[in-house]
Amino acid sequence: MSKLTKFQVFKSDLVVEDPSDKPLHERTAISKTNLDGIITYVNATFCKECGYSPDELIGQTHKKISSYVQPKSLFKGMWQTVKSGQIWQGEICNRHKNGKLYWSNVSYYPTFDAEGVVNGNIAIRFKVTQEQQIRLTQKLKAEQYDSIIAGVAGFWHLDKTGRFIDINDQYCLASGYTRETLIHSPVSDLEASGFEGEFMSVFNSLQMEQPQYFETKHKRQDGSTWDLRIMLSRQLNESVHAFTWDISAKKQEEREKKLLLKEVYYLQKMESVGRLTSGISNDINNLLMAISGYNELNKFSADDVLKENVSREFIYSELLENSKQIDISIKRTKDVIDKMLLYCRREPVKNDDPIVNINQSLESIVEFLRASLPSTITFELNLLATDLLNAALNLGNAELHQIMMNLCINAHDAFEFKPGKIRIKTTLRDGIENEYCQKCPLVSDVEIVEFHCNSCKKTGNTLDISGRMVEISVKDNGCGVDPLLLNRIFDPFFTTKSVGEGTGLGLSTVCGMVDKASGHIIVSSQLGKGTEVKLFFPI
Repeated sequence: MSKLTKFQVFKSDLVVEDPSDKPLHERTAISKTNLDGIITYVNATFCKECGYSPDELIGQTHKKISSYVQPKSLFKGMWQTVKSGQIWQGEICNRHKNGKLYWSNVSYYPTFDAEGVVNGNIAIRFKVTQEQQIRLTQKLKAEQYDSIIAGVAGFWHLDKTGRFIDINDQYCLASGYTRETLIHSPVSDLEASGFEGEFMSVFNSLQMEQPQYFETKHKRQDGSTWDLRIMLSRQLNESVHAFTWDISAKKQEEREKKLLLKEVYYLQKMESVGRLTSGISNDINNLLMAISGYNELNKFSADDVLKENVSREFIYSELLENSKQIDISIKRTKDVIDKMLLYCRREPVKNDDPIVNINQSLESIVEFLRASLPSTITFELNLLATDLLNAALNLGNAELHQIMMNLCINAHDAFEFKPGKIRIKTTLRDGIENEYCQKCPLVSDVEIVEFHCNSCKKTGNTLDISGRMVEISVKDNGCGVDPLLLNRIFDPFFTTKSVGEGTGLGLSTVCGMVDKASGHIIVSSQLGKGTEVKLFFPI
């Protein structure tokens, strides 16, 4: 083993100091650390530099004064060198107790036990000059900048006109372009069809110290397109830094999720159609029988004309009346079929098929339901004056149709083959007020502990959702819902019906459509007395 230096000779946990080295000791910060990184000794100069007392440092690791601005690999390399019995030297940036950063030239010397095995290290720190502080800080910032630029999905440095000054390797690799191809060309040249001008619109409105995020689509070198999320930040010299992230996978997932949701909605529609088929078939059969009956009467009248049993004027009048009744029956049959076809479509007739008049939409839906559901079910409409409800909802006619169909079919099931009444009511509300939260809807005269909006999932004993809203309520006098199940009825695939009688998609579809329209759902129910579902749509 080589001869130990004066810094490698220890008595207990204290450095044995040579009085002749006192001037050196006063201008150097010394600390001793064991193999676990625990500080076992610090001198006064070390404490003065970092601002901590010996009691605050002994027993701690150097993380106590770490600035966390240098890479972990630096310290990992230092420990590997020292544990191998070698001396490590370099510059380290630490943080003072007051938060300020300071640099030191540091030498780590390994310490050995009596058998020559490394048991720790002693660190000798010299303060650097002001010039060195500036140089080292600038170097660190440059390294951090390069590390960030190299690590992000894409980085551009743009001039004040939106042309490339620099691009990192990651963006070039992902886009297929070379740096030489892009330098000095405008970013707008990369915009995909349908997105022209979008980048410059954000770029021109960019303010200093106010970064802007936006999503767009760009072209790759091979002609394919990709979705990007871009963050623009204007610098003091009016150039712009841009960070980009490839969100193509996320966008594709969103598109697939949207398509899947449409399929779920369509399957749920078909389930509703299947459950209404009996009522619709009876209604159409009745209309066809009427058409057939009037047609038979016309045949008899034609025979009477041929036999000249009656006057032509009488026969003409009778034929005309029978034809009118046939026309009426045909029109009603066509109306029922058209409504069913409209409901069965995978997409609304028009993407811009908004609800112009809420009352008319509800009246049309109820007319369809009356023809579809058993005659033992009666409907009561209590609609607010039309002129007060001529407000645009973030909801289409087809969506409202599906929502009301699902709620009314559920009400029908709650009657358990007995006569029942479904009441549909519209109201204008200034938010969802606390009056809905005063008493428990399940047990009378009991204060409610928690109230739940099934759409936005807001919960509380004083649920308060502000804003002008249209309320559409659907109330039945059926069997009601078990209180323990009340907040689960909108969960996908949850059903209380027997196997084969329901998929559990009806109310979850309602919840999804209401949430998409920024609406809210509140349900109250009492066993044996009925259920009320209140829908709130902002206007």
